[in-house]
Amino acid sequence: MTTPLDTTKFDQHPCSALTETQAQQIFAAVRSREGGGTVAPGCSWYDSADNSVGLGFLPGQGGLATTYKNSVDAGAGYFEVAPDVAGYPAAFAGVSDDRKSGGCQIAVGVKNDEVFTVSALLDQSSQDYSDPCSLVTKVAEAAVTTLKSGA
Repeated sequence: MTTPLDTTKFDQHPCSALTETQAQQIFAAVRSREGGGTVAPGCSWYDSADNSVGLGFLPGQGGLATTYKNSVDAGAGYFEVAPDVAGYPAAFAGVSDDRKSGGCQIAVGVKNDEVFTVSALLDQSSQDYSDPCSLVTKVAEAAVTTLKSGA
């Protein structure tokens, strides 16, 4: 990777990867919650109907190559190369394919051995239910903007 991003201050505080304004504009978020994860903490934002978007960093886990392996090894999973997110390689990937029912996950490579993921869990009340991958892409683009600014 030619221009890796410094994620140090975000790895343990993923809610800081989106500003409150970004979360409200993109997803109409009314609240967020940071919690523990298996590798590093994750952040979830919720709209007024409890639809959620989650974001987390996976430092030192092998980057997009590991995302591919985990998705394919899951059997029911999916891995599709996505358009670059603000100049960084990305893939839609998950261990189960719920894209037709309000779910999608994107992994964005920000270092050779690190990605961050954005996932959506939406019900039919969400305007993004029929295209959750578009939503996670917008959130990922906003996060890269924040990472680049070092905010």
